[in-house]
Amino acid sequence: MALVTSICYQTQGNNYTLPYFNSASFSGVFNSSGQITAQRISEQNFAFIDGQNLYMGLKENGWKADWYSFRKYLSEKCNVTKAIFFLGYIQENEWLYELMERAGFTLEFTPTRILPNGQLDGGNVDALLASYMMDCKNEYSKAVLVADDSDYCPALESLKRQNKLKLIISSHPLESTSQWIQQIADTNTLISIHSLRNELEYIKQ
Repeated sequence: MALVTSICYQTQGNNYTLPYFNSASFSGVFNSSGQITAQRISEQNFAFIDGQNLYMGLKENGWKADWYSFRKYLSEKCNVTKAIFFLGYIQENEWLYELMERAGFTLEFTPTRILPNGQLDGGNVDALLASYMMDCKNEYSKAVLVADDSDYCPALESLKRQNKLKLIISSHPLESTSQWIQQIADTNTLISIHSLRNELEYIKQ
């Protein structure tokens, strides 16, 4: 049974949010009559996204991502059938979590706590993401990692040896990305999310 998420598309000058297939074997496509046709895809990839790392990378560079556009990019450009966002849970952000789920992301939360200095500790996202990525490696063809923390390097090296690494999308400009990650990746498996800004930026209407 195919899982159904949602995607924005345009017809006759209007934008619509409609379901599309997000299964292990098929990618849904709307034909000219508005009917869904199934298209077999060659890879069944998972994306693993470090939410805190991505948030800081975008904030430091002055823009916000449109989550629908990001999910569409992962599906169309990377053959991602499941995109998992790892982040610390903050009750005030419930509206954001609902938006991200509607855009087609799966959310995995870590516990949060208030530090003595008043700052919020978002939990050990690195450890949860890395273990999840390795534990379920038999469920996907290749992994797409959205992060640039060197803590992920041992897992990335293992995936690369097994030909299970599709792409690393750094949350920061490449010159600010971990040297260790740059050594693991090559020009075909490492890009900066900021190179996708024109495609992914959220523009308030």
